[in-house]
Amino acid sequence: MVAEDHEVILTAAQQNPRAIRHAGKVAAGYMHTCAVRSSGHLVCFGGNATEQCKVPTDLGAVAAVSAGHGHTCSVRSDGQLFCFGDNTYGQCDVPADLGGVVAISAGYRHTCAVKSDGQLVCFGLNSNGQCDVPANAGAAVAVSAGHRHTCSVRSDGHVVCFGLNAKGQCNVPTDLGAVVAISAGYHHTCALRSDGQLVCFGLNSDFVPTDLGAVVAVSAGYLHTCAVRPDGQLVCFGDNTFGQCDVPADLGAVVEVSAGKDHTCAIRSDGQLVCFGLNESGQCDVPTADGKHRRNRFSALKASTKSILPEVMIIKNLKKYFTFEVTVLDDKEVRRRFREHVRKLSHSKRALVDGYMPDGNRHSGAVKSDNQVICFGLNTANGQVNVPTNFGAVVAVSAGYDHTCAVKSDGQLVCVGWNDYGQCDVPTDLGAVVEVSACYDHSDHSCSVRFARQLVCFGRNANRQPDVPTDSRAALAVSAGGGHTCAVTSDGHLICFGWNDYAQCDLPTAVGEVAAVSAGYDHTCAVRSNGQLICFGDNACGQCDAPKDLAFVAVSAGYEQTCAVRSDGQLVCFGDNTHGQCDVPTDLGAVVAVSVGNDHTCAVKSDGQLVCFGLNSERQCDVPTDLGTVVAVSAGGAHTCAVRSDGQLVCFGSNANGQCDVPTDLGAVAEISAGHDHTCAVRSDGQLVCFALQ
Repeated sequence: MVAEDHEVILTAAQQNPRAIRHAGKVAAGYMHTCAVRSSGHLVCFGGNATEQCKVPTDLGAVAAVSAGHGHTCSVRSDGQLFCFGDNTYGQCDVPADLGGVVAISAGYRHTCAVKSDGQLVCFGLNSNGQCDVPANAGAAVAVSAGHRHTCSVRSDGHVVCFGLNAKGQCNVPTDLGAVVAISAGYHHTCALRSDGQLVCFGLNSDFVPTDLGAVVAVSAGYLHTCAVRPDGQLVCFGDNTFGQCDVPADLGAVVEVSAGKDHTCAIRSDGQLVCFGLNESGQCDVPTADGKHRRNRFSALKASTKSILPEVMIIKNLKKYFTFEVTVLDDKEVRRRFREHVRKLSHSKRALVDGYMPDGNRHSGAVKSDNQVICFGLNTANGQVNVPTNFGAVVAVSAGYDHTCAVKSDGQLVCVGWNDYGQCDVPTDLGAVVEVSACYDHSDHSCSVRFARQLVCFGRNANRQPDVPTDSRAALAVSAGGGHTCAVTSDGHLICFGWNDYAQCDLPTAVGEVAAVSAGYDHTCAVRSNGQLICFGDNACGQCDAPKDLAFVAVSAGYEQTCAVRSDGQLVCFGDNTHGQCDVPTDLGAVVAVSVGNDHTCAVKSDGQLVCFGLNSERQCDVPTDLGTVVAVSAGGAHTCAVRSDGQLVCFGSNANGQCDVPTDLGAVAEISAGHDHTCAVRSDGQLVCFALQ
């Protein structure tokens, strides 16, 4: 669950028994555990006294789950909330007018959800005011329901807590600052700051290990707390009466964790679910694919990033990795982004946050639900779709103009394709990375972020775009533009370097703390921590004329146009509109993901519907009528690819180079990247597959 987003990361935290940003793929409750399989099916096991493990047969595919004391809540692939189990206090009575949600958390006997417009809604037991949302809650991007208190994260990163405060669990430190993840436990609360520091307050808040260091995810249980370090190591501390803090020695790196009452569950980087601690109700007996039980394994479960939840929130809130994915609006797992723990790193966030063409120029890529990567489209002698044999599992992929880069499950970065400028010469001492960005146009350079958050760039240096400033701080995210590179540092500062003929690297004075950045062709856009959107650089078409007095959570800078998502989910586009690529439909409503192509724009609505507009010369905006609900989209040169809620990849538009010829045996995908004339995908087993006309 790491995500994304000390960097990302909110993701990991979200998986808390009560869900931090929007709940996750695994949720440890009071005496039961629930997990979402790679197929989207929900599985619950353990105590079932109030039928909290009796998953409705007609529930369908779900994107996230959160387990409370005696009830369970899940978010369907269309964003609808459904709860079952104990309903003594109305904690399962979902308001009829709630609509789609982007965050969910099941507490002791109350439930809280964040609507697509940022409104926080709580219902159920309200004995201590845990459902009385205060006026200063503002637009929320994350929520965590504890025992009898609730905490949420506002769009500006500030924490608001309300309800029972007997142990100081609602006394948010005045110097806490902006956070990227929040988790409410029994009588304590833990928050993850943007610099990776874990801060807990309430009962036994001084138990945080002094040598813990930076973390990318956190989950507060009943009387114990678990956190994930940048390298995926799980650390648990607090009450250990039942071994809930005895992390197995052979556990390895994890991508998600959830601390329950007296047990802990984590998803390993290979997708296996492991639970330990109290097991008197079978809450640690993970079922196998055949329905039988065995300890500590759930081989069918994959920590995918498929989710229509707001993976597009502020990058710092993303979990941008191993993710991210940072939670977030659409797909995500991912993501983007600890994006993000290593598995959620960029995924669906990338289209929205990294913005500028996360795909290649004339090829495309996707990640299948089994993590296999596939690429297809134009395959010149450069070999940008020639995935090496025995490539292994992949967690993130980025297609450049004529080269492709992917992050393997062990953090190794591999690049293939055109290498005239060394854009595929990965430094031998690079080490493990958590994020990658391959430049889309002819700038021919690649950038990655190491686990230690160090930014590394290599390739063509005509404009000094790979020359990372020597004084640059730890990086949370990176975006490679036309001839320049921008990154967000661990303290929220923005740095840009490289081609600067249009002042795309000249930061405005008093830019302040930044939450998200997107480097376009010759311009740069960033979302400040207060939600203000700023753009600078080439403004020939008005692509830098950012609307004033509006709060945004994500931005995507394209060639000569920019699209950004407001805190209420509304999409705003400005700049070159020659082909109507900035004409946002009046009835579009709230969106959870957006991708800007060459001359067209595509967005995923909160209900999972895909909408495209702009140049349609190759029918790249003709969304198939039978497409159904989608969780991710990538707009390429003149074609579009989308991932359906069942993981199926669908591409439409120009197919001159086979970039829309999705292999019949592809199966479910976890990540997609549509380039100009090629496509790449990563399957759930991590295999990278690229295909195109030879």
